[in-house]
Amino acid sequence: MRRKIVEIDESKCTGCGLCASACHEGAIEMVDGKASLVRDDYCDGMGDCLPACPAGAITITERKAADYDEKAVAEHKKKGGGMKKIAFFDTKPYDRESFDRLNGGRYGIRYFETRLTAAVLLAQSDVVSLHCPLLSATNHIINA
Repeated sequence: MRRKIVEIDESKCTGCGLCASACHEGAIEMVDGKASLVRDDYCDGMGDCLPACPAGAITITERKAADYDEKAVAEHKKKGGGMKKIAFFDTKPYDRESFDRLNGGRYGIRYFETRLTAAVLLAQSDVVSLHCPLLSATNHIINA
């Protein structure tokens, strides 16, 4: 069937991962440091990822593609697929290449080399896991 679907120009992709975070269905994932449409049937063609891409690497095109499968997307999400994962290490810095090789490819974790604001972290994440000692400085760290 011909339908509207996301197309990613790999030559323009900077590997920032913002499109993958914006894709609510889990159709876009980071593969070898570049955004990739991994499942046609997960892409609803609505383009939530378009405004997230600062490089203009994403367009909506009409082409032959598998039908959007809402049930498959729901099952994928139920199993934790498409969940956005972000890592920032304040005390034990990793170089990005080592982190991507050891963790990113296997678990789909985006590594940030700079500190994120709480607003950005919460907007970019489905789940937040903080690993820090309970001190007066960390108590209620995210107003929880």
